[in-house]
Amino acid sequence: EIILDLYHYPIQRIIKNQRKKIVLYIGIPFIIFGFILSALIRLLVTKPILELVSATKSVSEGNISLRINTSRKDEFGYLSQFFNKMLDNLQEKQKELAQAVSTAETANSEKSRFLANISHEMRTPLMTIIGYAELIDEGAGKSESPTNLIKPIVRSSHHLQNIVNDVLDLAKIESGQLLLENIATNPIEIINEIYETMFLRSQKKGIEIIKIFNLPLPKVIYTDPTRL
Repeated sequence: EIILDLYHYPIQRIIKNQRKKIVLYIGIPFIIFGFILSALIRLLVTKPILELVSATKSVSEGNISLRINTSRKDEFGYLSQFFNKMLDNLQEKQKELAQAVSTAETANSEKSRFLANISHEMRTPLMTIIGYAELIDEGAGKSESPTNLIKPIVRSSHHLQNIVNDVLDLAKIESGQLLLENIATNPIEIINEIYETMFLRSQKKGIEIIKIFNLPLPKVIYTDPTRL
């Protein structure tokens, strides 16, 4: 009696082995492809986005001299160009603002110096007016012609008026509307007026003031006598 015993490999084990083969031959290439795709996405998308984020953060902290690479020829390259252009404009505006601030500070300093000089100059004709008025009040006019005492008062009053006009002209200077006079003027008369204006003040302080003319002098010069 012959007995044939047939053995069939378990179907479950066959399926399991086939599954391993599928994983090896199909799954692993997909995994490798996934890593490659992830690396490409990081190189082409994630990296430039992170660079833009980092650059934006740096700019927000005040570093507007930063520039990013614009060698790419895709959308990120164009975006980088626009970003750099924005920083160029911002840097230019900052320079203009700094220049404007510097100009404003200079103008303010000039105004302060101008007002300080004007306040000093106003004291001179005021002291002359007060000094000659006191001489008249003290009776000095009895020994000297009142006209000689009144003339310096009138002259100093006009000079004071001119100084006040100079203060008002400051607004015209800023707007470019100030016009200087150019009229015939006797320089010797100007020196004599200065002498009469300063004489009493120097006398009260015990300071000698002397007029010295190095002749010959022109009889007439053309200038703005008030500002001269």
